[in-house]
Amino acid sequence: MKKLMLLILICFAFSNLKASNYFVSTTGNDANTGSFSNPWKSIQHGLDMAQAGDTVFIRGGEYNEQLFSQRDGTANARIVLCGFQNEQVIIDGTGTGANNGLQITHSYISLINIEVRDWADTGIWIYGNIGFISVLNCKVHDCPYCLSLSDGVHDFFVDNTLTYNFGPASGGGDGFGFSCEPNGVPCYNGLITNCKSYNGLSELANNDGFALGHHDVSNITFRNCETYNVFDGFDISGYNILLDRCSAHDIPNGDGAYKIWPDSVTLINCIGYHATSIVQLDYDGRNATANLFNCTFHDAIGGGYNIWIENPTTSHLNMYNCIISGGDNRGFTFEQDLFTNYNGDYNIFQNDDSTRVISTNTQDLSPSQIQSGAWTTLSGQDAHSIAFVGSETLFLDDNGVLPNLHLKTGSPAINSGTNLHAPPVDYSNCLRDDGLIDIGAYEYGCTGQGFNIIPVLQKNLMIFPYPANETLTIRADAESFGMDYTINDGTGRNVLTGKISGENTTVGINQLSAGMYLLQVGDGNKQAFKVIKN
Repeated sequence: MKKLMLLILICFAFSNLKASNYFVSTTGNDANTGSFSNPWKSIQHGLDMAQAGDTVFIRGGEYNEQLFSQRDGTANARIVLCGFQNEQVIIDGTGTGANNGLQITHSYISLINIEVRDWADTGIWIYGNIGFISVLNCKVHDCPYCLSLSDGVHDFFVDNTLTYNFGPASGGGDGFGFSCEPNGVPCYNGLITNCKSYNGLSELANNDGFALGHHDVSNITFRNCETYNVFDGFDISGYNILLDRCSAHDIPNGDGAYKIWPDSVTLINCIGYHATSIVQLDYDGRNATANLFNCTFHDAIGGGYNIWIENPTTSHLNMYNCIISGGDNRGFTFEQDLFTNYNGDYNIFQNDDSTRVISTNTQDLSPSQIQSGAWTTLSGQDAHSIAFVGSETLFLDDNGVLPNLHLKTGSPAINSGTNLHAPPVDYSNCLRDDGLIDIGAYEYGCTGQGFNIIPVLQKNLMIFPYPANETLTIRADAESFGMDYTINDGTGRNVLTGKISGENTTVGINQLSAGMYLLQVGDGNKQAFKVIKN
């Protein structure tokens, strides 16, 4: 009942009470009025008729029709296409003879509680220089390409959406669950939360779970997303890309759980395990920066690497509070003997092949060599990092099909990190102890939950940079413009107030002391953030 009520509330939250609500049913007729008792038959007829602010409710059933958006909504009056209550709505490509299923080429449109399946090419295709698109509580599956945003899409929000069974059924070729490809027109300002992408259909095909196209993609956040049984988990490039509390695992045949082509990519509280390579940093000769903070990368299999780094002189890696453990070949691996652009410390290095916990082009370093200072002398980094042989002292369980990577009592990762780059919450959204930071994605012994930092409905809220220092920028979508915001300190005391003035609102925080704060926009949209002082 709670789930049913949530779906009803979400659909009505996106609708405009002054506009019209229409209904579509497999038993309807397009000559009807479109009311609940006299519904239309085709979804496309609903899209043809819907004006800004209207909601088209789809009754349960299978609809074999290719669909096209017809017009824009507005910032205060979206066009909403919504499955009705808890009824299963399926848009199926079987017998249509069409390649692509649901195509969106207009702005301010929301898709809610819809299943799209069995299309010859793309299930949901959102493209063109359009913005403020929301995809919520949807499923897209059994298509070579499930959910695609391309050619200039911006300011989009995807939440609680599943993509699975994608790519060619056999042989080579490619496919993906989720993709954002600019194709020469920049794509920017996106938030993807609570989504899963899994099951590439062919082990030989380049089937990515979450993929961002190279160049011309910026300001995209993945939060609490998971991918598995694919070729590459997160195949990511772009500027100001954040992966926060994401998981990629069980990827035995691809290039990596996280394949990063970093122009500027940050991973915070991310987990990877059971993959040929957990993290692969392919700089591709570009000026690039990758940041890895409080991540756990464990159990590279099949002769792969826990972290593999290509090192052109223009590229930089910053890594703090990370666990790199359990690989059966090489652990932390540099393709070249070039370390001037690596900055890291307070990490844990462990590998099942103990002779090469850290590897370079010319030498392998064992735990004893690292602990004796040989790696710090060579690289100038990791003076406070820890290296050892057995991972059994690290985690509650690192041997199972689903390893429990929480820290066990006595783990050397407990209270051994630095708070300089540590996020305010851990992978489970538990608050970290700001004075006693643990290494890795999980904070030891935390049983309470931290702040809810998932946006409310369509409100696209992000804070950057992270951590903040002199100023922070609040990025919000049009629904939040003019709303009040408050900033409270760790005791709940209000320290700053203001209004969201537009897409990017800059807030001076010089007067704030170092520590953790909570931003709240309106009556419920919250984001925890941290302030540091240089």
